[in-house]
Amino acid sequence: MASEACTPIPVSFACVTLHVMGFTGLIKAQVSIPTDNNVPADAVTNTMWFVTSDLTAPTQLQYETIQAALGSAYSTMTPHLSARMNLGAATVKCYHWQGPQPILPAFTGPITFNGAPATTDGAPEVALVLSYHASLNQSGIPNARRRGRIYLGPLAVTGAVTPLDNLRSAALAMGSTLYTTLNTGAGINGVKWAVYSAAQNGAPWVTGGWVDNAWDTQRRRGIKATTRSTFPA
Repeated sequence: MASEACTPIPVSFACVTLHVMGFTGLIKAQVSIPTDNNVPADAVTNTMWFVTSDLTAPTQLQYETIQAALGSAYSTMTPHLSARMNLGAATVKCYHWQGPQPILPAFTGPITFNGAPATTDGAPEVALVLSYHASLNQSGIPNARRRGRIYLGPLAVTGAVTPLDNLRSAALAMGSTLYTTLNTGAGINGVKWAVYSAAQNGAPWVTGGWVDNAWDTQRRRGIKATTRSTFPA
C-alpha cells in the first residue's frame, strides 16, 4: 500500500437521512473475543450499530444477517490478530436498542473467523483503528456526531515488526466488506451499518471510512503484571 494521505473508502451510495426519535429499528451489536486465559474481563470487545432500512423492529433474520456480515468482515483480520485471541469462542450480542427496559440481548451467536489465525502475539494494548462515518458536512450537525471507530487488535507480530501497510490493507478490507455487504444499494435483508449518536438522537447510514498510518493504544486491554524484578540484585 502506498503511504499516501488518508482517504475514505470510495463510495457510490450516499444517504443523508437522519433517523430520529420514533423509529424502532436501532440495533447495538457487541462483538466479544475471549483471550486464551478465558477470563471474561480480558475479552476484547467492539461495539457497532445497525438499523433496519425500513426503521421497523428488527427480526431474527436481520440479527443473523448482522452476525454473518460481521463474520465476513472480521475474517479479513484473522491472520493479523494475536495468537492469544480465542477466535473459536468469539460471539456477537445484538440488542434491540428501542426495546422494553431493561434492554437484554435479543440475539446471541458465534462469530466465525475464516482462515488460519496467527501464531505470534504482540503487546495486547496495541491496536489499529478502523474509522467510519456517515455523510459529513450536514447543516446543524457536528461531523463528530457522524463518525465512529473500532479498535482492531490485539495484533500478531511477524518477525521483529508487523508491517503496518499489511495491517492497513486488511483493516480497509474489513470496512469495505461490511460497507459493500450491507450499505451498497438495497443491502441484504433490510439491514444497514450505521453511526449512532445519542446526542443527535440519530443513526445515519455509514458511507465511508479510513485507516491511518499510526498505531493506537487501548490501555484497558493490557495484562496485569504477575511478577516483579528488582535491582540491585
